Amino acid sequence: MTSFVNSTHSFEHSGIVRMHRGALLLQSMADTVRAGYRAWVSSRKQAVEDERTWNAALKDARIMAELSRAMQGQGR
Repeated sequence: MTSFVNSTHSFEHSGIVRMHRGALLLQSMADTVRAGYRAWVSSRKQAVEDERTWNAALKDARIMAELSRAMQGQGR
């Protein structure tokens, strides 16, 4: 009689393991999509604000001078 049993059977159901891994993959894909959407929305808001500032600068020489000085300082 043996004093131990050497079992090669897994105690996890392979279908459950695959489903869990798939759920984790989908969650990571969803997080990536959400982050990309947030970045896109933020860039669109910034573009609208830049457009407003540019239109104001076209009508006001002081704002245009400020923008010009800021742009010249960027290259340094």
